[in-house]
Amino acid sequence: MVSKARLKTLWNKISKDNIGVLASIVAWNTLTSLVPIVIGLLAISGLILRGNSSMQQSVVTHLSVVLKGVLSPAELNRMVQTSIHHSGLLGIIGFLGILWGGTNVGGAISTVFQATFETGGRNFLKEKLLDVGMIIIITILMIVIVVGTTAGSLVDQLASNFPLSNGVTFVIGIGISILAAFILFAAIYLAFPNVQPRFTLSKVWRGALPAAILFQALTLVWPLYAKFAHFNRYGAVLFAILVLTAWIYFFSLILVIGAEFVAIPALEQANQLNIGAQQLNVAGQLPKTEAEQPSATRRRRSIEGD
Repeated sequence: MVSKARLKTLWNKISKDNIGVLASIVAWNTLTSLVPIVIGLLAISGLILRGNSSMQQSVVTHLSVVLKGVLSPAELNRMVQTSIHHSGLLGIIGFLGILWGGTNVGGAISTVFQATFETGGRNFLKEKLLDVGMIIIITILMIVIVVGTTAGSLVDQLASNFPLSNGVTFVIGIGISILAAFILFAAIYLAFPNVQPRFTLSKVWRGALPAAILFQALTLVWPLYAKFAHFNRYGAVLFAILVLTAWIYFFSLILVIGAEFVAIPALEQANQLNIGAQQLNVAGQLPKTEAEQPSATRRRRSIEGD
């Protein structure tokens, strides 16, 4: 059970970090990078799945769901067919699209995590390689999460000799979605924070699990939110864009909240190690050379000497 002291610490950390602003940074970079990433994924999937129309249709349908209807399956299908007929050019454009979009989104997550985990930045080349690799993993897992909502029905069809109730198929779908979401957030929390030593699953699960549950809850209540928010008053096209924008923001907010769950015990442990080192230093009466003394002490002595 979470103690009141732990909840207070979490609240203070969230307030100090201003997570609404941090989530906005991730959301804005994700939104502006969405088009090149989608084009890149469709171009590459069109090349890989050439001749397999059923798999192409499955990717298109689920990607349209992820995009909250901003692009319809028919529009995405046309993009896939175009990529097949112009495979060379669009393959290059697709790769560049993922490269550009991935570095934007990954760079935003890394920047936000610098504030959350109180760390510095990475080497430029390492950061860009991480960003591109992770955006592909994130996209695949997002599609798996969406597929999970229909997985219960698929299991019901495969086990036709043992028909399942609606409740059982619903629970199976939710379970698969939560598992995929857990893997998604765990992968992000393992890869992006620039900490040493690197986090392990035993460190990040405490953030990945609540983030996965919150994300699944968002997925379930989202249709109601979109309905009662009255986005449709602005017209069909603007409605889809507003829904997607709001959904990306809430996803980013959940991402940052989960990161806070991971960061708090990690920072507490780091502070305890620093305090322990200072106590050992005092207990041992270790002499310090001028170079080892804190800069503030050196500056004070310099002033006094003047």
